[in-house]
Amino acid sequence: MSAMQTTKRRRPESSDGAPADPVRSDIWFDDGNIILQADNTQFRVYKGSLYHFSEVLKTAMENMGDSKGAEGCPLLFLSDSTVELGYVLRALFYRSYPDNTPIAFDVNVAFLRLGRKYEMKPLYDSAQTRITKAFPSSVEEYYPTDLLNFITERRGNIAAESIVIARELELRHLLPAAFWFMARRFELLGDDKANSLSPTRRQSFWR
Repeated sequence: MSAMQTTKRRRPESSDGAPADPVRSDIWFDDGNIILQADNTQFRVYKGSLYHFSEVLKTAMENMGDSKGAEGCPLLFLSDSTVELGYVLRALFYRSYPDNTPIAFDVNVAFLRLGRKYEMKPLYDSAQTRITKAFPSSVEEYYPTDLLNFITERRGNIAAESIVIARELELRHLLPAAFWFMARRFELLGDDKANSLSPTRRQSFWR
């Protein structure tokens, strides 16, 4: 898994062009001692817990500047999707997604993407196990597997997105099964559905 690469984002602006005030998320501990901000949304959590979950975030917090958020808490800006960061923080602080229960595909993608970026190995490994169960590398692994024990969507519905994610995160063992399911889905739906994809989207599958 790769180390975090910091990316500066422009602060969101209001309709009159002025910087928009940050929005407090529902992940907000009143006694928290660190605020994470993604886009224009803030999350108040515990620095010590983040130290435990991620060496990458620990290093970022140790090297952060003097930015302050609500009530003088240190403020760390992240370049992540607000939605994906929310999924990850709910998993870490609320245990909202137990390993033995199915989760939505988008949640699993967030665990893969941010788990890899921030080197959260248990979160990443759990997510990789789920998606590998969905798109196994052998027939023997496929037949006993009920996808809905791991991911709440059907394989055919998520095959195309899984190809994009597999290429982005170098999970190439997923590609043969994901391509097969995508081809099978287009076969069932007809050529019109396949042709409705934009050229950019089609290119993302085959690059």
